[in-house]
Amino acid sequence: MKNYFLLQLFITLFLLNGCNSAERSANSVEYVNLIHDAPDSPESSLIGGPIQDNADKCASANPITYIDSSDPPFLIFHGTADPLVPYCQSEKLFEALLNMNVPSQFVLVPEAKHGQGLFEEKYYNMMTSFFLSESKKK
Repeated sequence: MKNYFLLQLFITLFLLNGCNSAERSANSVEYVNLIHDAPDSPESSLIGGPIQDNADKCASANPITYIDSSDPPFLIFHGTADPLVPYCQSEKLFEALLNMNVPSQFVLVPEAKHGQGLFEEKYYNMMTSFFLSESKKK
């Protein structure tokens, strides 16, 4: 009988994880006209109302809410020039994973955007090594 490695992936869109305005500003790329704290932001659209007025819905939509020690290992890549999602969101996710003792790695990619700059052989090799290493632990 063959042993199968179950690949578990965790994908997040617009993490509603409590990056404050200063963190978002520090992580923002200047040419972006997207204000994540605005009542009409993608985050607000996701939960059906302004994020400032819906803390309970934000918590329900926030993947960090559901982290526990049984989660699979995470490998997180985020570009410093991402024009859509401030990298503080990935930093917060990484911190929360570590706090719950979930094996995790965080790679902050200089000058990478929202995908562009991440899809390079160097990072594919890191992903492959990570998955192969984790599959041997199963």
